[in-house]
Amino acid sequence: MNSKPAPSAEFLRECFSYNPDTGELFWNARPVSHFKSENACSAWNGRYANKPCGCIRPDGYVKISVNKVSYLAHRVIWKMITGTDSEFTDHINGIKSDNRLANLRDVTMTENNRSMVGGLASGNNFIGVYWHQQRSKWMARIRCEDSERYIGIYDDIKIAVLAYNAECERVHGEYGKRKIEHNLNKLRELGL
Repeated sequence: MNSKPAPSAEFLRECFSYNPDTGELFWNARPVSHFKSENACSAWNGRYANKPCGCIRPDGYVKISVNKVSYLAHRVIWKMITGTDSEFTDHINGIKSDNRLANLRDVTMTENNRSMVGGLASGNNFIGVYWHQQRSKWMARIRCEDSERYIGIYDDIKIAVLAYNAECERVHGEYGKRKIEHNLNKLRELGL
């Protein structure tokens, strides 16, 4: 998810304290320079200083607002810690609200797309496996870069899923783990 650059790391560190073990952001007592007046500063600090900040959006990401501009918390955290804006900041475990430092990584758009769990086909709940109507068999295919690759066609859905998972691991490496885990969990749910 690419978005607007966060304010400077220095400014963000004046605004927030971050607990890398829990992923939580807290408002700092902000300096007068952040406000139009001492009264505004005192009122704001009295209400918000040392309190947790942010709220979870419907899509699962934590959002914070600074000076009436909204930012994704994981991007703010990345900027505070590294001093740089990340093209994409990925949540390694796939949980969008888990902003622990150990769960965040800087990735390219391609790497981010590889790690996204998506592409569930027509109700079968497996990633990369589709029912081929004309042949009455399961087809496995994988998206890589800007194209889709055919893996094979199978009588058994489990074999098709395992073929997809093997190719996913080969093509996407660590970025494909969530897709592989998703498929394995679905196989377990079906008792396969």
